[in-house]
Amino acid sequence: MLLGMFRDVAPAGCLQPAAALAQTRSMKLWKVLTTVLPIAIAVAGCVNKSMSQPVTDSTGGILQGKVTRGPLSPMFQPGQGAPTGGEVVDAQIDIANASGKLASSPKTDANGRFSVNLAPGAYTVTMPSLQGALFSHDLPATVTIVAGQTQRLDIHLDTGIR
Repeated sequence: MLLGMFRDVAPAGCLQPAAALAQTRSMKLWKVLTTVLPIAIAVAGCVNKSMSQPVTDSTGGILQGKVTRGPLSPMFQPGQGAPTGGEVVDAQIDIANASGKLASSPKTDANGRFSVNLAPGAYTVTMPSLQGALFSHDLPATVTIVAGQTQRLDIHLDTGIR
């Protein structure tokens, strides 16, 4: 390199300290790179993952279900079946962990269904709004999530119509 070019021109003892300094600096740089780089890569892989967000890998489990509301009509004739349309769209479901901290708040889709990935553990499920219903016998509910398994919780909101 550059030091080798001036070896013949400079006095004998002048390049030794410079070479030692360059070697020490490169060793420090190497040490920093081998220590910091793996940490930086690990942190970069976690940037988009939040601890409050649901777990999406195979270490978690799934909670899924459907939210319905009814009865929707005070009377219907035998054989006609219950009126359709009891699915609750865009309803928020609150899922709190064992310490009471909100773990997830999924919303129902156009069919009243919800699905969320959660870390294994016990959770309490509630709804901040009963979407116009009077009550639900299904809430609050306690569910236990097991890694690799799906837990189902259907929620029926009673309108009180009789």
